[in-house]
Formats: sequence, C-alpha cells, structure tokens
Amino acid sequence: NDHTTPYAEIPRSYKIEISEGHLATVVADCIVYKYGVPKTHEINHFTFLKDEGKWQMLSVSFTVKPVPDDQKDFDLVIFARSYARAWGSKRANYVASYFSEQGSLQVNDAKPSLGRSEIAVTAQSFMTKFPDMNVRFDKLERTSKGIEFHWTLTGTDADPKGKGHKVKVSGYELWTLSDNGRIKVSMGNFPSDEYNRQLEFGI
Repeated sequence: NDHTTPYAEIPRSYKIEISEGHLATVVADCIVYKYGVPKTHEINHFTFLKDEGKWQMLSVSFTVKPVPDDQKDFDLVIFARSYARAWGSKRANYVASYFSEQGSLQVNDAKPSLGRSEIAVTAQSFMTKFPDMNVRFDKLERTSKGIEFHWTLTGTDADPKGKGHKVKVSGYELWTLSDNGRIKVSMGNFPSDEYNRQLEFGI
C-alpha cells in the first residue's frame, strides 16, 4: 500500500508458489479503497527470480474491475487507518483532503484551522517539526459528542531551536463527519504538558 495517497489497498488473500527454490509467483487479491469507500477489485500477479540469494522482480501484471455501486459502502475503520497514514506521508495536502472543503481542525486550545488550505498548513507544521513522524491508528470510539479517533504520534524533533529529542504521545480527535464521508469538524486533544516535557527531556 502506498501511504502517500488517499488510497488504501486491503488484501483479501495471497497465494505464493515457489518452483525449485528460485522462481516464485505471487497472486494478491485485494480491494482498493479511497477515503474509506471501495473503488476497485484488483488481482495482482508478481513473478520473482532468486539470483545469488536475492529475490528480483521479473514482471507484474494485474486486472482491475470497478466495485459495483451497491457494494460501495463507507468503511470508517479503513478511512481512519488511511487518514493516520496520511499524517506520516510528508504530504500535508493529503491530510487536508480528508476534510470537507470548509472543514476545521483544532489542536488543543489553538485557533481552529478553517478550510483545507489552513489545515494543510497545520499538518505541515507537524511534518516539518518531525520529518520522521509516524501516526498510528489506535482505535475508534463512538460517543454522544461524536467519533473519537485515537492515535499515537512518534517522531524526532528537528526544530533548529529544539533539543532533537524523540517524542511519543497519544491523543484523539473528536470527529463530526460530513454527508460525503469527509471530516467536517475535528477537535484534537493530547496531553500538552507531557508533549512539552518530552521535547525538553526526551521520552
């Protein structure tokens, strides 16, 4: 799966055959989702040759069929997983694309970022501070206030004025979704005191 795009490739099955220890074929059956909605059913065929102890790809071919309209059900978990990967993509516009055009993102008590352009600026500020940033999707919880998207961020502070420490902090975003399956409002929460302590002293 290419985590730098809003697509998520979900495997249904894999089949691996190895002939005489040096020729391998792999057949991967998967569904490709975009923003949590299944778009295509793909069957990928890979051929590998083992040369001097290392597997080298010889060829790849695939078939692609659109998912029927009556099967294009929105999957919130897949949406959340691909959204988390977007934060680690180093492409702030991909993060912003998960929001509706007039969506908003608020981080703790900061002023909300309104619209995709401002959301991209906010996302880029984290990507610049933590070039190796990874955001792990932990869980979703449905509450009376909305959907809680729980995450864990890890990264190394690259701010020239910082200490260069690694950080690991968990938090959540409280989501309200729009009718088209994008984030309308996100209110982010994480322990700022612990975050600042790790910036100063490390994990």
